[in-house]
Amino acid sequence: MADVQRRQNRSRTNSDLQTGSANSTIRMMDTSNLERQMASGKLLRMGSSGMEVTELQKLLQVTPTGKFDEATYDAVVDFQNRYKLGIDGIVGGATFQTLFGLKSAGDANGILFELGTAGASATTARQDGLREGGEMASQAMAQTDWNRVSQYEALFLTAAAEYEVPPALLMAIASRETRGGNSLNEDGFSKYDGQGFGMMQVDKNFHSPEGGAFSIEHVRQAASILKGMLDQVGDKFPDWSDAQKLQGAVAAYNKGSGRVRSWGGVDRNTTGGDYSSDVWVRARYFAVKMGEKLKVENQ
Repeated sequence: MADVQRRQNRSRTNSDLQTGSANSTIRMMDTSNLERQMASGKLLRMGSSGMEVTELQKLLQVTPTGKFDEATYDAVVDFQNRYKLGIDGIVGGATFQTLFGLKSAGDANGILFELGTAGASATTARQDGLREGGEMASQAMAQTDWNRVSQYEALFLTAAAEYEVPPALLMAIASRETRGGNSLNEDGFSKYDGQGFGMMQVDKNFHSPEGGAFSIEHVRQAASILKGMLDQVGDKFPDWSDAQKLQGAVAAYNKGSGRVRSWGGVDRNTTGGDYSSDVWVRARYFAVKMGEKLKVENQ
């Protein structure tokens, strides 16, 4: 991590969002018909009918009539507005993925889908030889790191539960900081600056590193640092939403809470000028993967 322990919401179209996780407004249920409908590439809109519409209505807690009526349309629009999707009242692409992700990946990751960010900067994207930044770049880097971070999933889940932060966010920090440990020397310190320890880069200038580079003690310490930053950001910006406070805490994990001064400049002075924005998109990707894994395990 650089310096200290170490964009904003924007609307999306229904084709540009990767998703996963859960929210109390979404009911847990089998969505086989709806999943098949979406896998076929067909859209659900005003006038659609069938079991897939019934399942959609149950997910949105609308009276299940099996017909995509005005009440269903209004519920879809409200959902799209809440999760910063393209607001068109049509279920396809991102809207479906968000619905399914919120149902499947667990309550702890749900907050990640209450906020949209721009993803990686072009500078960060060049680490992987990607031509440009953005969400797709963050997702591509997260995909590269999935096998690295997922082997420590139990550690992230344990620490996340103890400190009440999303496990996918801890995974994403490990991905951003060290590519899941891939950029560490044998002694557990970074190959690049020698200041950060472990896969989540606890800065030795501000903390006494605990445990091994891939240990539960290390992940707990990093989670506690993130939680401390969350408390500090929350105190500074009580009017921010919970999701904004959490993204601010991610930026503070990189640059310190004292340098988080506004929502519009939340990533100003972070490494690459995109730290929290990039981590947030990676976390959403990991939340999806965790959700897919949960689905397989529960079949």
